[in-house]
Amino acid sequence: MKRFLGIIVINLFLFAFTLNSQQSFVIATATQNVHYKFQRWKTSKDFPEEYIAEYKKQGFFVTSLQNYNNFWTVVISKTSVIKEQLVVRSNDFPDEYINGRIYQGWSINSICYSNKEWFVVMDLRRFSRKEEQEYYYGLRYPKEEIKKANEKGYYVSKLQYNNGYWIALFSRDSDAKREKFSQEVLTIRSFDDVSLKTYLNGGWHISDMTFKDGIVVLLTDGLNWGRQDNRIVLYSNMSEVISNWWNYKYSITNLITIYDVILNVSSADNSEYVNKFFLLSEKPTGEDDARFIEFIEDNKDTEVGFRGLQKLAGVSINDKKWDKGIAVYEKYRSKFPSFKDKIDKIVAILKADAEGVKIENLGENINSEYNDYFPIITLEGKRLYFCSFNREDGYGGEDIYYSDEKNGVWQKAVNIGMQINTGSHEAPLGISADNLELTVFGNYSESFGNGDIFYYKKMGDNWSERKHYDEPINSPYFDSDVCFSSDGNAIFFVSDRPYDGDYDEKDNFSKGIWGGNLDIYVTVKTDSGWSDAINLGKTINTRYIDRSPFLHPDGKTLYFSSSGHTGLGGLDVFKSTRLSQTSWTEWSEPVNLGKEINTYDNDWGYKISLDGNFAYFSAFNNEDTTKKQDIFKIRLPKKARPDMVATIKGRVVDAEGKPLSAKIKWENLSTGEAMGELNSDPIDGSFFVVLPIGKKYGYYAEKEGYYPVSKNIDLTRNIDTMLTLYEDVVLLPIKQIKEKNISIRINNLFFDFNSSELLSESYPELNRLIKFLEENPDVRLEISGYTDDIGSERYNKKLSIERAKAVMNYLVSKGINQKLLTAKGYGKSNPVSQNQTDDGRALNRRVEIKIIDSKK
Repeated sequence: MKRFLGIIVINLFLFAFTLNSQQSFVIATATQNVHYKFQRWKTSKDFPEEYIAEYKKQGFFVTSLQNYNNFWTVVISKTSVIKEQLVVRSNDFPDEYINGRIYQGWSINSICYSNKEWFVVMDLRRFSRKEEQEYYYGLRYPKEEIKKANEKGYYVSKLQYNNGYWIALFSRDSDAKREKFSQEVLTIRSFDDVSLKTYLNGGWHISDMTFKDGIVVLLTDGLNWGRQDNRIVLYSNMSEVISNWWNYKYSITNLITIYDVILNVSSADNSEYVNKFFLLSEKPTGEDDARFIEFIEDNKDTEVGFRGLQKLAGVSINDKKWDKGIAVYEKYRSKFPSFKDKIDKIVAILKADAEGVKIENLGENINSEYNDYFPIITLEGKRLYFCSFNREDGYGGEDIYYSDEKNGVWQKAVNIGMQINTGSHEAPLGISADNLELTVFGNYSESFGNGDIFYYKKMGDNWSERKHYDEPINSPYFDSDVCFSSDGNAIFFVSDRPYDGDYDEKDNFSKGIWGGNLDIYVTVKTDSGWSDAINLGKTINTRYIDRSPFLHPDGKTLYFSSSGHTGLGGLDVFKSTRLSQTSWTEWSEPVNLGKEINTYDNDWGYKISLDGNFAYFSAFNNEDTTKKQDIFKIRLPKKARPDMVATIKGRVVDAEGKPLSAKIKWENLSTGEAMGELNSDPIDGSFFVVLPIGKKYGYYAEKEGYYPVSKNIDLTRNIDTMLTLYEDVVLLPIKQIKEKNISIRINNLFFDFNSSELLSESYPELNRLIKFLEENPDVRLEISGYTDDIGSERYNKKLSIERAKAVMNYLVSKGINQKLLTAKGYGKSNPVSQNQTDDGRALNRRVEIKIIDSKK
């Protein structure tokens, strides 16, 4: 399965040579994005007990232990996962000791047999992951044991052959959050084996290796591994190879030293691409970096060569030396005749005026000594969710953390807890507008494919059990990168599922990136659920990678990242505008956010603040020598900002001020069209609604057993700053209204000045009143009209009763029995506010309803 940060697990490149019987060599696997900070390795004829003990004092633990023909190979690593470790040696297999330690919470790391002695390494982990383990040792290959273990949900975590003994270790999570996996075992003579390549190209990974009449490879599909490199290397060359791995953030996950064996190993087909990949993973030392200059010359007028040119020019661009960056493109323009239009667009981006935007690291309360990335900010900007990799207070792998903003300061980040985090990998994808639904990337037993979208519902202070989106959101392919529309009517996501358009093949190496195609999709809420997935179309999606969609709450400005649209780096951030409110495939031509946002690297995962002034993102911290990822905040250039919005913030309470969980809905009063829906917080009754500028809205709170209360806001006028209203809503039980004949104000009724003719904007409100009367046929209703104190008493009395009759006539026209309705006008009497201000007079001009009789 693909880890969240890695795009695809792939087989990289291999060395080619023939080993004779006098040579020793190493069979090795290295993996990216595992939880090892530093590593050492050693081979010896004797068990390296002193070596292990010495480095244990420095915080290193055994992470790989292999024995072939009584020859030891050990890898030790610094890791936040292991708290304590012990090594047991015994002439007899130490069953009783192992089981006693497992009962105490320890787990088996490795088991080996050499010179008639058993060696068992056991770990005590920092995280409270509930793991069950079983093991096998014997003279025969454990075919049936593996099959039975898999059927019970155990995966083979270790498979070794030591001096005549087969050893297998089976593990599984004991809770319900078990990951989906499949396993196979192959015996091969080289990594060029066709069957092995088929598995690796299909996204499987090598989780263990041993040697018996060939290389015995344990393959797993699932369980969250990163990109891998598998090699057979002469022992004399291994130090150089391992150092190169470490430079590119690969960690050794398996190492076997073999001698007195002949293996014929041919080169892998993709070694040429991997050499290019490694160079393009590096940062040029300057514009005169000979490696990149040679690379550009050797790959001129190709996509991968152009990626090298981007990185060479990017040295100056990242230092804000725009003219020097332009000069690099002009210098090599003749080498890339097929890229003329792209170079012209890039030069135009670099020539555009700069605003001097400021980038701010969010600080140590959020960022740690580990990798912190993929920020998700709530709509009102008061809580930040993000992903952190292998923090010491985590549960293993990628965990979700959150921080709350108080008085302008982000508080110390907190692990979201075991309700969501497991010993596997979890990463936040999106949060709904009402903050009550959190989407998470994972690969569990419910998954359809290589990474799916899951969600959790907020339940007071806790979260629900994990839930899995059905199709069309999830598919048998990779699905990720969720964005909720602020009205709750749409979910954006990305997928590498096949599409009718032209797209890059999965696992392909192109434009300097391993990956293939990712497209952005949207699904729309319907009465029966979510609609079929809609591809946003060729204006947005290219044949390459398009991901991390973010639709701003203005309802039309889409931000996303793409490697297919012309930009300064691998993935650049773009902005596009939705052209039609009835279509999800009509968009303006994407605009690059410019040289102050984009770099020569991969820029993605941008989340825009509600006011449109800032973006949150993660990037490698250039000022940090550990080269880790941090979360940043950047002020957006004005041309990159969305339209203004208005917000309504308040609480839904009952008559005693107790919070209520209610639905908040809003509608276009001009058309009666329902526009959006969310829920108030069940703990404090709070709600937060965002409305795009340009319409007159009605909004109301409703809860079963209570009469809905409505308000309205006119956003058709020009607004140049973000408008925020604070409005609490008091709901009364229908039973109480009936029993006490309580008058209820009908807010969203509209008349022209000095007129009793109902305007069409009144119909949505009156239709809710009709629904109430149909559901309560036992009530008789008085409709009461009131005015302010401007004008004569006689005139106000006449106008108030005419408006009350207009409401009654509308109800009758829709089938309500007129005998149940009475219209009365009270003029300027019974004011609910002072008449000395416009706002006060507006409150006094009203229509109320009162139940005057019912079968209680």
